[in-house]
Amino acid sequence: MKEVKPVYYNKFRCKADRCIHSCCIGWEIDIDEETLDRYNSVQGEFAERLHSGINRDESCFILDGNERCPFLNEKGLCDIIINLGESSLCRICAEHPRFRNFFSQRTEVGLGLCCEEAAKIILTDEEPFSFTQEPQEGDESEKEFFLKRKALFDLAEDRSCTLEQRMEKILLFAGAEIPVLTDGYIFKTLSSLEILDKKWKEVISMPKYGACTVENSEKVFERLLVYFIFRHTADSLYDGMFAERTGFCVMCVKLLQRLCAGCADISEITETARMFSSEIEYSYDNTQTLIGECSCK
Repeated sequence: MKEVKPVYYNKFRCKADRCIHSCCIGWEIDIDEETLDRYNSVQGEFAERLHSGINRDESCFILDGNERCPFLNEKGLCDIIINLGESSLCRICAEHPRFRNFFSQRTEVGLGLCCEEAAKIILTDEEPFSFTQEPQEGDESEKEFFLKRKALFDLAEDRSCTLEQRMEKILLFAGAEIPVLTDGYIFKTLSSLEILDKKWKEVISMPKYGACTVENSEKVFERLLVYFIFRHTADSLYDGMFAERTGFCVMCVKLLQRLCAGCADISEITETARMFSSEIEYSYDNTQTLIGECSCK
C-alpha cells in the first residue's frame, strides 16, 4: 500500500518539552492491545512504575489530578521514551498528530491542526498544496473523487478572486449550502457542542466585530480551507456526503474568520485554529453535528 503525504509533511518534528499545549495533558490516552502486551513483559527498575500507571480494565494510562499522563515528567519529556525507547510508545502516541485517509491503493497521511507545531507548518507553508505523489490509481469512484477534490483545491487557491468568492464557487461546485453565520447562530451552535476546554467557551463567548485585519490573513484562511478539504472530504466515498462535507469545510473557515476578528497577528490565528481543531475535529459528535448543519442543494 502506497503512503502519500502533503509536501510539507516532512517538516514536522515534535517540540516535546518546548510544546505549550502538550498532547500528554488533557487527553485520554488509549493503549492498543499489541503495546499493552509489550508493556506486560517489561521487567526491571521501570516496570513497577509502568504497570502502576496503566488502567488495564480501560486499556489506557491513568491521568493524574491535573490530567497529565503519568509518564510526562517535570521537564515535559516522556519517561517511557527515556527508559524504553521511542519504539515503545503506544500507537496513539507514536501517530499523533497524524491522520489517515484510506483508499484502495494508497493511504494519505496528514498532520492534524490540533498540534501547535503542525498548525504552524500548515498555516505558514508558502507553496501551493500538493502531494508527494499525485493520485492516479484507484477504482472508478475514487478516480472521480480525486478529480472533484482537485477541483476544490484549485478553486481554493485561485488568487485571481477573493477568498469569499472562492468559497462561494466551491459551494456552487459541490452543490452545498451552509447556514447564515450570524453572531447569534455561531454562539448558539458552538456553545451547544461538547466543550473540551473551558478556555474555548471564553473564545466563543467573546463578541467579535468585523473581519480579521491581520496582514496576509487571507492566505492563512486559504491554507485552512485546503487543509479542511484534504482532511474531511475523503470520507464522502463511504457516506456519499460530498456536498455536506464540502459545506462543512467552508463553514469551518467562515467560523474561524469570525472567531479571529480580534486577533492581533498570525500566531493568534494559529492558536485559535488549533483550539477549534481540538474542540471540533477531535470530537466525532461535534464534527457530525456541524456537518449536519450543511446541506445538499
